[in-house]
Amino acid sequence: MAVNFGGMASGMDTNALIDGLRNAALVPANTMAARAAGYRAASSTISQIGTNLASLKTALSGLSSMDVVGSYKATSSTTGITVTSSPTAQPGAYNVTVAALAREQRTYSTTYASKTAALGLAGTMTLQVGTGTAQNVDVVAGDTLEGIAAKINSTASTTGIRVNAAILYDGANYRLQVRGLDTGSANNVTFTGAMSTTMALDVPANTVQSAQNAQITVDTYTVSRPTNDFADVIPGVTMTAKEVSATAVRVEVAADATTLKDKVHAIADAFNKVVSSGHFASGYGSNKATNPYLAGDSAVRSVEQKLGSWTSNTYVTGGAYTRLSDVGITLNKDGGLTIDDAKLMTAFTTDPKCVSKLFARDLGAVTGGAMATLKDSIDILNLTGTGTVPGRAKMFDDRASALDKRIDAEKLRVDQYVLGLRKQFANMETEISKSKTAGSSISLLG
Repeated sequence: MAVNFGGMASGMDTNALIDGLRNAALVPANTMAARAAGYRAASSTISQIGTNLASLKTALSGLSSMDVVGSYKATSSTTGITVTSSPTAQPGAYNVTVAALAREQRTYSTTYASKTAALGLAGTMTLQVGTGTAQNVDVVAGDTLEGIAAKINSTASTTGIRVNAAILYDGANYRLQVRGLDTGSANNVTFTGAMSTTMALDVPANTVQSAQNAQITVDTYTVSRPTNDFADVIPGVTMTAKEVSATAVRVEVAADATTLKDKVHAIADAFNKVVSSGHFASGYGSNKATNPYLAGDSAVRSVEQKLGSWTSNTYVTGGAYTRLSDVGITLNKDGGLTIDDAKLMTAFTTDPKCVSKLFARDLGAVTGGAMATLKDSIDILNLTGTGTVPGRAKMFDDRASALDKRIDAEKLRVDQYVLGLRKQFANMETEISKSKTAGSSISLLG
């Protein structure tokens, strides 16, 4: 880098002088840069409010529609039947007896002394699962018991027939096992062909477990299914049979106040985070805005107004619980949500259907439900491109970008200005140097 030793002729520190003039000329650019940084900080703060709104929307989703409100929970009196419930479950109680568990078929061949010696058998084994397409397995004299099992598994892999072959050793002899992969009486495996007969796979006694359905009795009504899962007997409840029961198991679907309370608290936490971020951004009470460009910002006010009016609306016509305050959900003095757990739990256990309707929107409906209503408001506020919040953030970004262009132009002007100054001072130094040279010459002549 070239070093400029200014002022050698004049004795002036021209570099310092130029730097001072340059810094003075950059004041407008620096002022604009500070404003641009402020705009970007404002955009970031507004965007964070948008992020918090998105989190609130996610929390609201847990109670916004009847298919997810999760008002009821299924329980079983023993581990012989396990139960799970979906949000569509309705209250009820049932006596359930497990008469049979679903099983797959297992069939064994006659015994063989070795699994690796050629059996000297030749012929075709035909396998069929239920009413599916029969598949042939060709056995040749050089095949071993392991080789026949491998051929069955290869055929299953290429054709999709749902069987599997393995070898069982009882300590003295080997047997071929052919097992169906699916439970249910419709998935029985039948064996035909000369090789099936030779290996005694078609002998009924060699089928040690037949394919069968699970069977339960629900309040004297018999229900059969191909698996141990009964997902459509009690609406919204899946029962899984684990063991045959001699006595009835009590399955009950009851109001799940604890889960509902947890969901309400998750909403309150997310709600209060939005309120706090709004207060932080635009100021609240005696606290000033963290960014002067956001003081009293209209977008922040719009968010706060939407949240503030939410709890005061009526969402149910008739019934004991028509507004959120009826179930203990109210605004505190700073605009945040406060939950009265005792009031909420009492309301829900007293009339869970009414509370669910207060919170959730009916399936297919476009209005109603407190949680769905606030979700709709958030969609308007937070919609990408046209929403109040992202639109406000973009406005600040655009202002910052416009200033960036002006700053670049101003810095270019200052650079040209400084270049001109350096030329002027260089010329001045040259003239002073010439004058001193001439003066020295005249002095020598005298």
